Amino acid sequence: MRIAPLHVWLRMSLLAVLLMVGRAEAGSIGGSVTLLGNGQPAIGTRVVLYRSSFFGDELLEEHLIDAGGSYDFDVHPGNLRVVASLADHVTVASFLGAPSAPLTRNFQMSLPSSIQLLVRDAGSLAPVTGVRARLEPVGFDGNAGGTTSGTGALAWSGIAGGPYRICIVEPNDAYLNECFDGYHLPPGDNPSGAPTTLLGSGQQLMVTIDLDPGARITGTAMDTYRQAPVQGPLVMSLYDSSGNFQNDVNTTADANGLYAVTGLPPGDYYLQASGMGAHYYSRQLYPAIPCWGGCDPTDGTLLTTTGTSTVPGIDFTLHPGAVATGRVTDSVTGTALAGVTVTGLQELGGLFLISKGSTHTLADGTYTLAHMDGAGLFHIGAGGVPDHVSESWPDTPCYVPQCYGGKAQVFAADQVRSGFDFALDPGGAISGAIRDTNGVDLDASVYIRNEDNTVTSFLLRGGSPNPGYATDGLPPGTYYAAASRSHLYTTQCQAYAGRECSSLSGFNPSNATRIDIVAGTTVSGIDFTFNDDERFRGSFED
Repeated sequence: MRIAPLHVWLRMSLLAVLLMVGRAEAGSIGGSVTLLGNGQPAIGTRVVLYRSSFFGDELLEEHLIDAGGSYDFDVHPGNLRVVASLADHVTVASFLGAPSAPLTRNFQMSLPSSIQLLVRDAGSLAPVTGVRARLEPVGFDGNAGGTTSGTGALAWSGIAGGPYRICIVEPNDAYLNECFDGYHLPPGDNPSGAPTTLLGSGQQLMVTIDLDPGARITGTAMDTYRQAPVQGPLVMSLYDSSGNFQNDVNTTADANGLYAVTGLPPGDYYLQASGMGAHYYSRQLYPAIPCWGGCDPTDGTLLTTTGTSTVPGIDFTLHPGAVATGRVTDSVTGTALAGVTVTGLQELGGLFLISKGSTHTLADGTYTLAHMDGAGLFHIGAGGVPDHVSESWPDTPCYVPQCYGGKAQVFAADQVRSGFDFALDPGGAISGAIRDTNGVDLDASVYIRNEDNTVTSFLLRGGSPNPGYATDGLPPGTYYAAASRSHLYTTQCQAYAGRECSSLSGFNPSNATRIDIVAGTTVSGIDFTFNDDERFRGSFED
């Protein structure tokens, strides 16, 4: 059986898509275009229909509004939008998606308008800073947001007139989420029932929202592995009495593990707690129901809030994901190594590695690598120091910042595994600067190899504010170095010290100066300087 080449399949697929588009039912899009305020035709407005695709926007049709005050397009379905623009007025757009039936989209053209918002505490009338506000137009596109300043103020300028909902939607404060004028948002923060405020054409509107305090849920979070309070950021997920997701609230547990979820409207809630990223904790549903991989929120205990009441004692016992423990020593002396970086990389499909956390060894060389989320195959690596060679467990040297290459280890969710010990060989390092002839730090790729090419290290280094480069520990021996950088269509390659090379992949040590590494030392001053005029040399292709 013969298989068609990839480019043939791509052409056939594109042809099939074009044929399907060509056979699509024709629809109709039209409506009126008037001036906001007097309703008269917005004569001279240019209305354009676009179709968006992977290749960009395609102008399908345009219409200039006359005394009739309307437009009409006959179009094929696709990812469409209509844009209306008039001199001295705000350009407005309507995103239509992929319509399969006639649609009506009316536009009201407006002079630039603005809204000045002030947010205060309803009791003290003091400004409320750092809360998120949302400006939601009703009947046309153009959502906007922002965060109040130190004076509790926020401004939107150059916006179109029309009806708006103006709301404070901040789940991480002590206040009820509220819209102008005095409308408290229900759990889930759906503003569809909030009153609208009409902004006139060219109007400057001043709006004040006074926020009322809400209810609280408080408790303690404990780390079940360390048998100590959780300290740091937590994500508290709220669900309504039917188990529908409402909000994620970011909170912080203090040194005693105490947390608070504040600003809650009256209602019934199920509550889940978890941590993210470097502070990962597996999700748990109150009370003490594991939720790694998901669970039904209604299996938990329903919590009821009223007014400004506090629901106390909602405690969690959280597990810090998968945990690996071990000890790192010097392979020659057996001495404990402190300050070594230990990393966990998760292997996905044998193709990708994703960092799942890191830690450092203590004075006795021991470490606890916790907060690794997920389950599956993990590579545990130790290194990141200039005087010892990094390893991927077990006993696999590596010379790159993300150390892998050893045998992948299977971890179940929240599993604790010990015995990941490392005996690192003594090594040395190379460091230097990468600059232009004016002394400006440059970004570049640095390639280090030993004499027989059995040890290689490839580093990507940026310019200011993180200039220069430094390798992790390399085995003692003779090495050679080269650096390469690109600018527009030009690539420059330079071997140490100062000799040109064709490319890093074709780097020939015979054109370079040898660098001798001794265990426990760093050879510094292996610098690269690129001439200013060289960044504009090279060949150009059409």
